[in-house]
Amino acid sequence: MRQWRALIGAALMVAAVSGMVLWEGWGRDALLLADVVAVDKNISAGQLLKEEDLVILGVPQDCITSDAVPASDMKSLVGMYAVNSLSPNQQVCRKDVVSEEELVKDQKTTFVIPREWIAMRSSSLRRGDTVTLYRLSDYSSMGTYTVAFVKDDEDQEVYSLEGVEDGKLLDRTDSNMPVDHIEIVAELAQYGRIRQAVAEDGGLLVVQGKGENS
Repeated sequence: MRQWRALIGAALMVAAVSGMVLWEGWGRDALLLADVVAVDKNISAGQLLKEEDLVILGVPQDCITSDAVPASDMKSLVGMYAVNSLSPNQQVCRKDVVSEEELVKDQKTTFVIPREWIAMRSSSLRRGDTVTLYRLSDYSSMGTYTVAFVKDDEDQEVYSLEGVEDGKLLDRTDSNMPVDHIEIVAELAQYGRIRQAVAEDGGLLVVQGKGENS
């Protein structure tokens, strides 16, 4: 009888220890953590996201970033472009990515605003920003457009080296190369009016944000 009691006691002890190990190793995480998508390397703004750039990260429920992409939707991020720079193990939010179709839609396409046309622009311009173009003659608005690309003089995309909190323009202090020209999303007729204005005035003012008269 004593032997049976000892065996039962030992079995209960093993079960208790196993349960504790299971709780610490899996149960706690399963109950308290949620799986979201993160990046496992530095991702630059404008960079195309590939499957190998993404990882699943277990995050405490109260630490999940607003609009974070759940692990079940990871495949939907492949082929998207980063709007902001991302750091290793940073959660990916829907606002951090954009598809090419979202930039080029409604019968619009990308047109180059060459350096020779730009009389003034900000060095902090980045892909995904909005810009308002103004004539030099009377500062009237030529419309507000989405920036599809910001390029250097070798036609390579310019991006911020550091992440930008909430996309604040004044936080964009680092870039890999000076801005040479930009590409905007516009309709052909809009681009024709812009070309005409440049021919008449000699250039444009490129101002970040939506203008009052646009």
